[in-house]
Amino acid sequence: MKTFHKTHIGDTKELLKTFPKEFVHLSITSPPYWNIKDYEDQRQIGFGESYDEYLKSLNVVWKETKRVLLPGCKMIINVGDQFRRASENNGKYEIIPIHSDIIRNCQKLGFIFLGNIIWRKITSTKTSGGGSWMGSIYHPRDGYITYEHEYIILFKKSGKPPKVTESQKELSKLPKEFRSKWFRGIWDDIHGERQNVHKAKFPLEIPERLIRMFSFSGETILDPFMGSGTTAEAAFLNNRNSVGIELNTRYANLGKKRVESMEIISENVHNYGKRSA
Repeated sequence: MKTFHKTHIGDTKELLKTFPKEFVHLSITSPPYWNIKDYEDQRQIGFGESYDEYLKSLNVVWKETKRVLLPGCKMIINVGDQFRRASENNGKYEIIPIHSDIIRNCQKLGFIFLGNIIWRKITSTKTSGGGSWMGSIYHPRDGYITYEHEYIILFKKSGKPPKVTESQKELSKLPKEFRSKWFRGIWDDIHGERQNVHKAKFPLEIPERLIRMFSFSGETILDPFMGSGTTAEAAFLNNRNSVGIELNTRYANLGKKRVESMEIISENVHNYGKRSA
């Protein structure tokens, strides 16, 4: 099956507003971390923003994602809570419950919350508190729980979903063993990716599973924070179309080359606006 894959370079908050309404069947994304990763563009979300500004910026993306989603279709967000060390937070160690705030804000936007999948990431980064001991490991009271997981948050846009053909149903059937494994609330069999190209890359198997779980063959997948193109690759491998947005030109071009390397006719990268220094 021939599929299309389109990459847009620019500010996702602005580009999404130019998209037509209700053409996407599934959105899968992992938003930028808050004040951890510098994505080298003044228009970036997260770095250099207060926490409230960060959530407000994300809300623009969620709102526009809802507009471009077809009724009855899903938006899926992979995010980890963050911790702030006492040394950088006025002597107070604290967990920032990003996933909870995203859930609350998306519900206010009209999304239906369908629960979380807990992804046991098994890596050690500041995004989730890391996988190493913190505080006292031998005495009570002063130890802190290690955060070795992230959340895969499921939302649905209300309304009746688009009709699918018998052929699409047949092509998209899940084997019984996959269904029983993938629809569990905890995924502990997918390890985090090495950060060798993109600073917050997630493993291919996550979007692959989600695409097969929540979309049909031939449908269109959106990733508003495309990075180096993991979601686009997963879409291609599973006979879905993809639309991605990425602020960083280098990552976007890596994503485009990734798709092209799979011998697919890929549309040209469309560059919207100059990249800031």
